[in-house]
Amino acid sequence: NLFSQVEEMAKRALRLPASAKAKIDKRNSPYFRGYEQAFSEKTGGIPDAREQIDTWSELQPVVGGPMYRRLLGPNQFFDDATLPGYKALTLQWHERLSGVAKSLLEVFSLALELPADAIDKRFGEERMSLIKYIRYPPTPDGGQGVGLHQDSAYLTLLLPGEVEGLEC
Repeated sequence: NLFSQVEEMAKRALRLPASAKAKIDKRNSPYFRGYEQAFSEKTGGIPDAREQIDTWSELQPVVGGPMYRRLLGPNQFFDDATLPGYKALTLQWHERLSGVAKSLLEVFSLALELPADAIDKRFGEERMSLIKYIRYPPTPDGGQGVGLHQDSAYLTLLLPGEVEGLEC
């Protein structure tokens, strides 16, 4: 099933050698997309013991305008020689989760006695969604997997991992 395929693909991607992951290093993307090694991001001033691959909605780059619009752009994907099927499966997962989110927004609207599309319409045509494939290596004493934070999204869907915690 898709759930299992994505879980296995995320594990395979994050087990790749550093040289392979460096090919999609987030620092190579002006759109803040790609791989980020453990301890390179901080939450509350403390380095996060997690490595991650960020894939956002695949959009055309925007030149000019407000600073946040610089996040709009293409993703970085492993090529099929490095990790066969990675791009296709990630895009399929993004599409599936987007459908789940749209359905949930309809349910929320109806529960609030609003038209089914009332909340969905507020997000406009240019949607931004984010998939994170995350791996938490051992956390050093006094460290953190990731510190207390708020997600920037309206709705967060988490795929539970095999180890206790919020994400796999």
